[in-house]
Amino acid sequence: MSELQKVPYSKEAERAILVSMVTDNNLIALAIGELSPEDFYIKANGVLYKEIIKLWENHEEITPVLLYEKMKSYKNDEQLGNIYPSELFTEDFYTELFQQVAPLTSITSLCKVVHDKALQRKLIDTCREIVSECTDPQVEDVQGLLELAEQKVFDIAQNKKSSSATLQQISKNLMMMIQEAMEYEGGITGIRVGFRDLDAITAGFQKSDLIIIGARPSVGKTALALSMALNVVVKDRRRAAFFSLEMSKEQVYSRLISIYAGIPQDKIRKASLEESQLRNYITADEKLRKSNLEIRDKAQLTIQELRAECRKLKAQPGGLDIIFVDYLQLMTTRDNYTNRQDEVAKISRGLKVVAKELNIPVVALAQVNRDSEKAEKKRPPALYDIRESGAIEQDADIVCLLYRNKDYNPSEENDKKYIIDIAKHRNGLTTKVEIEYEAEITKFYDKKDEEEEYTEATIEPWDMG
Repeated sequence: MSELQKVPYSKEAERAILVSMVTDNNLIALAIGELSPEDFYIKANGVLYKEIIKLWENHEEITPVLLYEKMKSYKNDEQLGNIYPSELFTEDFYTELFQQVAPLTSITSLCKVVHDKALQRKLIDTCREIVSECTDPQVEDVQGLLELAEQKVFDIAQNKKSSSATLQQISKNLMMMIQEAMEYEGGITGIRVGFRDLDAITAGFQKSDLIIIGARPSVGKTALALSMALNVVVKDRRRAAFFSLEMSKEQVYSRLISIYAGIPQDKIRKASLEESQLRNYITADEKLRKSNLEIRDKAQLTIQELRAECRKLKAQPGGLDIIFVDYLQLMTTRDNYTNRQDEVAKISRGLKVVAKELNIPVVALAQVNRDSEKAEKKRPPALYDIRESGAIEQDADIVCLLYRNKDYNPSEENDKKYIIDIAKHRNGLTTKVEIEYEAEITKFYDKKDEEEEYTEATIEPWDMG
């Protein structure tokens, strides 16, 4: 085998990690966070690493002698005896291994060496798979092949590990999440979207969650999503991507300026700005251009294209914190479906996969059908009113239904009062939240206290410091 063909691994680093863990059991916790058994190239080392962790989690004593006796007991096991490397059942293996002096190099550095070598091997294997696929004369879907290659390399770049975990590891992760929540103001551990009550109920939009915002046409789905996106990138200085399938990038940006600067849309379209409005426009434009908001405006966007674009954004310095999609039912797939519900089901599932894969919340807008208005007694939209809703309802972690209160409550005097009905919340309460809407600037904001009056100052550009 040539120098270039040698498999990258470090026998010395692998052994040094095992010796360090047995010599000082306190180092085991550090190693667990850095390595999985699969990262070891020498199979016997990986098995021994896994066994050491198992003993440690069960609070059992860990010595070379006890390890040897433990592994020797597996020799006659019909399953383990056949799959475990035979050297694990010999005394010489342990004698040679633990004759080594505990290394002076930190275990974290050793773990990095072993893990980096494992990543190199994965990349080599992946490249071989890609070459094999590309040279297959039967390949017809080249675009699908490109996505497969991109997905495989992305998984390696994201340093993905197995999703399996022991109860001890899960317990530790949960405790860390609880401690993290206690450190945040109001227990908001997710992405704040700028609406006090909604943020409080959801603790912010959480990583890997799919959030659906449903409403009838022209009720304000896009306005709500843009108000949220602005709060995310301006107030919290997070990174967001907004995918619009209805409006151009310029139209989206114009709406953002209108919300941010408090300038009516028609004034921007007609370029009839007063001096104070022009100042606000310039200020808002300057701040927006410095924010971390990516706008994409492709009509007929496929779920495959969205996944590919989001992977690229996630891989950039600073990453990506949240995605907005306007709107779900306008998306397509590359597959030829005769049933639209099946296609929407694939899109819905694809959005959930993106949320889990990138470990960020995905907010998708959805159209609500007219059934609620056709009912004998006009009623607010319900969960089952979302078009092609079966799969959407199943995949979503949160479903919010937006409507104007006056449309269903004639006694309501406040034209600006809107309701966000949290109709599904997989990990929390289902309830209703009141917000208000300023139609001229298409901006949603928190409901004001009774003694507080709405003034133009509430829509001045936010102070970003």
